[in-house]
Amino acid sequence: MTIIIHALIVASVSFTITTTSIFEGFRELVSKLHHKIDELIHCPWCLGHWLIIGLLPLTGYTYPITEWYLVNFILTVFMIMTPVGLFHYILLIAYQPVSKAAGIREMKRRKIEQSRKSRIALNSLGPPPHE
Repeated sequence: MTIIIHALIVASVSFTITTTSIFEGFRELVSKLHHKIDELIHCPWCLGHWLIIGLLPLTGYTYPITEWYLVNFILTVFMIMTPVGLFHYILLIAYQPVSKAAGIREMKRRKIEQSRKSRIALNSLGPPPHE
C-alpha cells in the first residue's frame, strides 16, 4: 500500500507541475535556465523520477529486497515509478476536457485581442472620406 501512496503523490505532483495551466508561468521561468530543465519541467515521467528520489529519503521508506540500502533505494524508485506511469495516463485522460476548454478559452481570447487590434488600426487611419 505504501508503494501506491508514494506513486499517487508523485503522479499528482509531477502532473500538476508539468501539465496544468496554474504552473504555466513557473514552467516558462524555469525553462529558461537550461534546455535539460526545460525537458524535465514539461515531462511528468521525468519529473516523477526526481520527485521520488527526493521523497524517499524524507519518508525513510525503501522496500527491503537486498541487504544493501542503495540497491533497495534504486529498486524502490523504479517499483514506485511503474504505477506512476499508469496514474499519469489516467490523469491525462481525465484532464483532456479541462485542457480542451482552456484551449477554446485561449482561442476566444486571441480572437478578441486580434479584433481589438484591428479596430485600433482602423481608428488610427482616421474617418473614411466623404463623397
